[in-house]
Order: sequence, then C-alpha cells, then structure tokens
Amino acid sequence: MTNGGADPLSHQGNEMLHAGRFAEAERLARQRLGFDPNDAAGLALISDALCAQSRFEEAMPWLRKAIATDPRNAQLYCNLAVGYQAQSKFTQALGSYEKALKIKPDYPAAVAGRAEVAIRRGKMDRARTILRPYLRRGDASPRMTVLYALACHGTGEDDTVLEVAEKHLPRDDLGDTDRQWLLFLQGQARDRRDEHDDAFAAFAAANEILRQPYDDSTYGRIVDRVVAVFTRDAIAKLPRATHGSELPVFIVGMPRCGSTLVEQILDAHPNVHGAGETQEFGRLVDRLPAETRSTADFPDIVKTLPADQIERSAAAFLDTLGGYGRRATRVVEKTLGNFWYLGLANLMFPEARVIHVRREPMDVCFSCYMRRLLPHLHPYASDLDRLGRYYRHYDRLMTHWREVLDMPMLEIDYADLVDGLEETSRGIVDFLGLPWDDRCLRYHESKRDVGTMSYDQVRRPIYRSALARYRHYEKHLGPLRDALGDLGPV
Repeated sequence: MTNGGADPLSHQGNEMLHAGRFAEAERLARQRLGFDPNDAAGLALISDALCAQSRFEEAMPWLRKAIATDPRNAQLYCNLAVGYQAQSKFTQALGSYEKALKIKPDYPAAVAGRAEVAIRRGKMDRARTILRPYLRRGDASPRMTVLYALACHGTGEDDTVLEVAEKHLPRDDLGDTDRQWLLFLQGQARDRRDEHDDAFAAFAAANEILRQPYDDSTYGRIVDRVVAVFTRDAIAKLPRATHGSELPVFIVGMPRCGSTLVEQILDAHPNVHGAGETQEFGRLVDRLPAETRSTADFPDIVKTLPADQIERSAAAFLDTLGGYGRRATRVVEKTLGNFWYLGLANLMFPEARVIHVRREPMDVCFSCYMRRLLPHLHPYASDLDRLGRYYRHYDRLMTHWREVLDMPMLEIDYADLVDGLEETSRGIVDFLGLPWDDRCLRYHESKRDVGTMSYDQVRRPIYRSALARYRHYEKHLGPLRDALGDLGPV
C-alpha cells in the first residue's frame, strides 16, 4: 500500500483500505482525481483500491501514471510489482522490485516482494536466503517474517514455522493480514504434526480476523434467478455465437477442489496453455449493461441480449485468451467462480469444454477453512456454517447446469485423480480432443509460474495426505456437517 504521509487523503484512504472498505477508497480517489487527474496521492490510492479488489489489470495504468508523476516513490514500484505478480508476470514483478531497491536499498516492501516471487516459483531456499539476514538482525518487517515462515512451511520445517509464529504473533506492529497468515501457517504446521486440536484453534483464530459480512439468502436468490432464466426451453431459443472456436476450456468448482493440479497437468501438454484465474469472463459479464445500454444486470440481461452482442463479447474474450497462449489450441481459464455463468458461456462458446472438479464436500469446505482465501472474494470461507451453506448453493447450480446445458462437460473427482493419476489424466486430455502426451504425468517438473495459492502443491508429485483430512477434526465440524445436511457424509 502507499505511504500515508501527511496528506489527509492518504490517511483517510489507507484507513478505508485497512478496514476492507475498498469500494469507498476507490470512490474517494476518483473524486480527488476529478479535480486533478495528476494528483499523486489520488493515483496511488485508486491503484491500491483496485488491487485490493483483485482488479489488477485496471490498476496497472493508474500505477504507471502514478509512477510518471512521482518517479522516485519506491512504494509505487512495489505496488506495480504486486499487479504483475497477480497476473503471474513474475519476471516483470522482479524488475519493478529491483527499481524500488535502487531508489531505497533494503526497502522492506521490495525485499519482501523479491522473496515472495521466489516462493511462488518454488524457490524456497532462495526466499530464505533473501530474508534470513533481516530475521537474524531483528529488523524484519512483519511481511518479511510471514514470508520466511511460508518458505519454511514449503520445505517442511514445521518447528521453525512454530518458532517464528510464537515469537512474532505478539508483535504490536503486526497487521491483520500478516497476523492471519501466521495463524494459518501455525495451524498447518500443527496439522502436519498431528496436533489437531491446537491446529483447529489456530485456524479458528485466523478466521476471526478480517471476517466479512455474508448474507446467505442473497446467494440463494441469485441461484433462483439464474435457474429461472436458464431453463432448457429458454436456452434453446436464445442466440448463440457462430465462431466455432474450441479454444476455451473452463475449469470450475469450489476453491481447494484440485483445480490448479488439473490445470498444471493440462499445461504440461504442448497444445495447452493454462491461463490461470483471469477473471476475464466475470468482467465481460459486468460490461454487458453498459455495452447494451440496459438497466438489467446478470442473469436477467441475458433474456434480451442481441445476437451481435453475443458475437462481439465472444470475440473479445477469444482475443484475450489468444493473448495468453498464442500457439495453443486449448487455453484453460480456471476462474472457479465461472460456474455462476456457465449458461452464458454456453451461448458465447457452444464448442467450449467445461471441466468440473469435484471434491468430497466436508474435505473441500474444511480445506477452505484451513487456508487463507481472500476475505472480500470468499466471505463464506471464514465460518463453517457459511461454508456448508455456500457449498449447497454451488451444488444446486451445478446440478442445474448438468441438466439443462448441452456444452461438453467432464466431471472429475479429486480422489480419482489422486488414486489414478494416469487414467484420469488421459481421460481429461481425451476430453479436450487432444492426443496423449507423457509430459502430463510430469507436471511437477514444469517451470511454469503458478499464480494461485496452490503453487506449492503442484511442484511435487501427487500425494494422498489431503484425502479425508477432515476426519481428524470431526468433533469441531458440527456446524459444517449440519449446514451441508444431506450433502455431508452419511
């Protein structure tokens, strides 16, 4: 984030960002920029607010303009690097961090950023080498401390993780995000030592931090609306794009379902490119009211979409995907939340394929609970009852799509992937209409940059330890079991 300084806007904006009021911070910045488009504080604040909402592509032009206005501001280069990281552009991110360090040697945000890039590339020893001197001197920033613990977690040094957590959790300068990270890492270290009660206590404490408002009835109403708009008869009467492209492959499911592993297996195929979680289809949906001058939003806007708009939107999306993998015949888009939009995807990409990755409900929900998911994107993940209820909405909508869509859909279970990697992988590649390639079984050898928080799991051969992990915690999981109801274990 930007430095507060003495500017009232910076102070007020950073307070909003710290409180998770990202949209308000964005409005404040836009108001300031309306008076002065080159205002450095306003430019920095709007870029921070957009990044906090995971709108990184929108943030990048603002960041570049801010840097042009204030080229000696090291933090702005760090913010630009964060935007690059979010798009898995780690080489560019490192370049931005290096520019920050030239302006301010040992600048904490830039040092931490270099270490985080190393971690995301699977270079845990490199990350520890960068950070260890600061830990030893006792002048490591909170973020450096968290990243050091994360690197140690990646190499299985659970004793060190626990030592770091015990020493640094009492720090007064530890912000909510870093405290949450340390608690999750503490819980995961306890989990690997089979200290399950202590692990759950850490997970519960972590999930209390930055908890966001959640209205379960809102999700239920959205499912009701989508189901009402996308009936089988209605879909048959709606216009469809005619481009005939088989380029898009949508991976959908719940977070922590195994989707990154599936994408990594496919990306190892020479004809496939894994684009990660581009969020592009959601942005396409958000643009429809303005592009059609409609007062309706999704899903109701679909009922009046003209054929030429379907074609234009599809062409724009295909052009974006083509930019990710120029030589690929299949590009994988694994924004899991696209399961909300599969009816519209069916109209825009009739020949596209969907891979639905499933995982045992108790397992996938508890895996969400024991990992840090972005609170503003996954407000349901911090509470076991919320998780069970959200899962029911997801399951209900996927059941509906299964019944009414005619687009090719392959459903695979994470357990089948673990127990039969080659057979399941061959089935996925065949589903995409591609010849088999043995490199798909060596996915963990790939040097590809992985943008999601599952990067640590796809750099090693497949393992079974995540299957039925929830059974160690059953005495704590009553709210989740109750919320899942008949979808839970018998």
